[in-house]
Formats: sequence, C-alpha cells, structure tokens
Amino acid sequence: MISINDLTTRNPSSNLPVKVRRTVRYRLHPGSARKNQQLHGTAGACRFVWNHMVGEIRDEHEAWGSCNFSYRSTKNVSTTELGRVFTILRRHSYKWLQGYSAYIVKSSLQPIETTYREFFKDVEAGGKPNHKPPRFHGKWTTTPSFPINDESAKVAGNSLYVQKVGWMKLATSNPCPDGQFKSGRIRYECDNWYADLVYEIETQARLPHSAREAGIDRNIAEGRRAALSDGTMHGRPDLEKKLERRKRYQRKLVRQVTGSNRRKVTRARWRKAFQAERFARLNRKTLASAWGTLELCLNDKVDGCRLPPAYTSQACHQYGHVDQESRKRSDFKCTACGHADDADLNAALNLLAFGNGAAGRGGGGTGGASCRSRPGKRQEIAEFGGREPVKSS
Repeated sequence: MISINDLTTRNPSSNLPVKVRRTVRYRLHPGSARKNQQLHGTAGACRFVWNHMVGEIRDEHEAWGSCNFSYRSTKNVSTTELGRVFTILRRHSYKWLQGYSAYIVKSSLQPIETTYREFFKDVEAGGKPNHKPPRFHGKWTTTPSFPINDESAKVAGNSLYVQKVGWMKLATSNPCPDGQFKSGRIRYECDNWYADLVYEIETQARLPHSAREAGIDRNIAEGRRAALSDGTMHGRPDLEKKLERRKRYQRKLVRQVTGSNRRKVTRARWRKAFQAERFARLNRKTLASAWGTLELCLNDKVDGCRLPPAYTSQACHQYGHVDQESRKRSDFKCTACGHADDADLNAALNLLAFGNGAAGRGGGGTGGASCRSRPGKRQEIAEFGGREPVKSS
C-alpha cells in the first residue's frame, strides 16, 4: 500500500481481468523522401479539409442562423453530414485529395462536431460560452498531424503501416507486445516525425498484495520530486538551463521582423529548445515534478490511499507534536522533544502511519505518547491521525 498526499484512490472490487489503454510515443522513420512527402501531404490535406468545413459551417450559421455540424447523419438532421460532404469534394471539386487516404482525412473532421456541440450547448443555455468554436488551422502556426486507427493503420513488430503511405520503422521496441493497437496520432515536430499509438491491454483489476508499504511526500523544493518513508529521495530534472535557453530565443523572436528568414531560423531553434524542455518532463517548479505522471504510474501498480497533506510536514513523527517552528526549510527538529530528521522523510513517515490507520492496519498516530507542550491555540482540522494537532504558543 502507498500513502501519498493527493493521490487518487484505487479500490478494485474484483480480480477479473479488465481492459485498459496505454499510449506509447515512438520516433517514426519514413525511410524515403516519397513517404516523408506523403506524410506532409496527408497532414496538409487534413488541414485543408478542416478549414474548408469550418468556413462552410460559419458562413451557413451567419446566413441562416443555424448550421449542420454533424459528422455522421442522424434521425433529427435531414441535411448532408460532414463525411458525405467530404466525399463529394474528393470526387468532384478537389480531385487531388484522392492521392491521400480518404479514411484518415475524413476522420480528422470528427472534433468539429464535438467542439460545436459543446459550444452551442453553452449558448443555448443562455450563459457565457465556456468553449470556443473550431478555429482555422494555419499552415505555419499549426503542428502538422493527422489521426489514425485500426482501420487506417496497423502495427507489426517495430513497423507501422499507414494507408497511402506504406510501412515505416518505429525507433523503439513495442512495450505492449500483447496489446491490441486501437488508435493514435502522427505528428511532425522539430524536423522529426513521431507516432503516439494507443494499445488496449488486459490487466488484473485487483493488484497482488505486497507486505511492503510506503508513504510518499511530494515536494518541489531542494530539487526533489518525492520522498519515501524508507529514506529514498527522488529528484526532479534540472530545467534551469533549458528554460533560460528557450526564453533567450523568445526574446530574440520579439525583436526580429515578422516574416524574415532570420526569424524563421530563430523560431525553429525556439521549437527545439521547447521540445528539449518538454521531453525533460514539463517546466517550472510544480509542473517539472511531473506529479500527474507519478500518479498515473502509481495507480497502475499499487493500491493508493488518498490523504490530506495538512500538517504532515509540521508534525513530529515520534510523538505527534505539531508546531510550524519545527520545520526549517529541508530540516525538521521538534520544538518539544528535540527529534531531528529530514523534513520530507518525516512527512512521508506521517503519511504512512495515517494511511495504515485509514486502511485498518493499526496506527493512525504518529508514534508513541504525545509530548504536547502547554495548551495553545488549537488548529481546526477534521482528522489528523486520530488526534487534534496543537500548535505551541
């Protein structure tokens, strides 16, 4: 069991296999100039058709006060759906679209319906719209990409097949060899192609019980990402140099003339700097800790217990005395009993004790008998290990 502050609880009710989906990011190697050009052409066709449909819907709404934005035909809509409109365009108006996969280009129109439904739902309710209508995709401001699924692509070993493109090599091995490919997206970022593939795999709903238990305290200070109750400290990546490099290119972009060749070169370098920062795991202090990724990985591997983090870094693990003066940056020294320890390790031990109490494994207190000092102002807290914390005056 893992006790971690703000970790989503996972309480499986059965031991039957369940199907879950995993997303894996690959570096994609087209292998030839023709395939590379075909990938760019497919992304461009998706962008062209998207802008055409968005423009048609906007003009129709401005002229008649209503519009049809359904991807497929429904019983309540008698007009032609977006998928059928695309087929007419491909066969008669823009025959150059026949050089690219009709299924892929048509599938890229599905978000139009989803976005418009959310937008009109807010407008019809009489309130301020919380969603923006679909916007046009610019050639130089939008990342070239297009969706794929098990009908327009297939995976075999370390290779990916895409309709009208052919077989291409995936840079790394498949971590889900028993998984079934379902969907994905191909993107062009910083002069390289990447494939984000979604696999469906079977896993047990109930995880095997382990006698090992741990409390985890997440942190952003001192370059730390998480501290375990067994004394293990996990650091977060140092992004200061990468962040400064990206900011330097941003300042340079502002000074350069829009549309100049030098600005295009600087923009390409800024993109690479931003990608290097993102690949290092996000930016700035809290986001650099990648807590979302930590929770996602833990939820798949352990049974987590969600605990409130209040006062866990101010409470003495040995005797339960709570005083904010005991916490001095990364060090903890109890003002009552003199117990000294690392502040994050002390908090992780408290989380482990409270997690055991919440799970009915005993504990709930932070240690032995309380060594509270003279009565002071009590802190209002719903539950703190079975006792109310007292702050010394």
